[in-house]
Amino acid sequence: MQTRLQKTAPVKRVFLTGISGFIGRFLREGLEREGWEVLGLSRLPSEDARLIQGDLTQADSLLQALEESPPFQVLIHGALAANSGSKNSPEINERMTRNLLEALRKIHARPFFIHLSSIAVYGEAGRNAPISPGDKTRPADSYGKSKLLAEAALRESDLSDFQILRLAPVFQEKNLRNLRVRVYPPGLPLKARVLPEPSFSLCPAEELLSLILDLVRRTPPGRYVRNACSSSPFSQTELAARFPGRSLPLPEFLFRPLYWALGLLGGVGYKYRCLYWKFFRDNLYDSRPLRLET
Repeated sequence: MQTRLQKTAPVKRVFLTGISGFIGRFLREGLEREGWEVLGLSRLPSEDARLIQGDLTQADSLLQALEESPPFQVLIHGALAANSGSKNSPEINERMTRNLLEALRKIHARPFFIHLSSIAVYGEAGRNAPISPGDKTRPADSYGKSKLLAEAALRESDLSDFQILRLAPVFQEKNLRNLRVRVYPPGLPLKARVLPEPSFSLCPAEELLSLILDLVRRTPPGRYVRNACSSSPFSQTELAARFPGRSLPLPEFLFRPLYWALGLLGGVGYKYRCLYWKFFRDNLYDSRPLRLET
């Protein structure tokens, strides 16, 4: 029986945006297994007591949701606008992040902030592996641009402790969508075996959860950016083995003239050169964190 002199342990609570997505659902399950209470947003009323009604794209709605939320020590921002493929999505995703940061300021909350960004901020074409967090960013599409704008909003904030995690493609054995584009050539239904064989930095969902659990347990002070990926790269043969059927040998040099020709097309050409590089060349990333200047 508890006496007045006994103190209960403080509630470990995380607020997770993007809680209903693939990564969000996985993180919620993992954090809850470790004893964390996980809160999130829902645009519509929900029977789930841990979901608070609110809209990241609407500043007033978001502020009201955070005011109604129990206090939390950690915020993991992984939400992305549903129309992330449209040319307007970079601004939408930037606005969501700025709305979130402004709402935190107004309620005087300073949680440890983990921002789930993406290696798409780099752009692949012409890169020397491995790519480090300090390398120049040059995203090739609206998704990468949206992530970079959201990072900029966080860097401009007055938060003193945060981690920007640039995720390599995240996958589970039951969700291989992010691996498929490294096994099947763009627009073709055939598995390919690229010659010479490229290697890829990827992010198994279990390793992402392990990294985040380590961060929330020790909350390292300061502002950091890092590439979230496995320490060991994956060969294309390893990835292809996860899909049925035989692989068609595909020598990279046959497509090299196309890569150079795309360089004449400017911005559109750069986007397709990145697709080429993502499929035919090594895509490796340095996972060591970089501390940002304040």
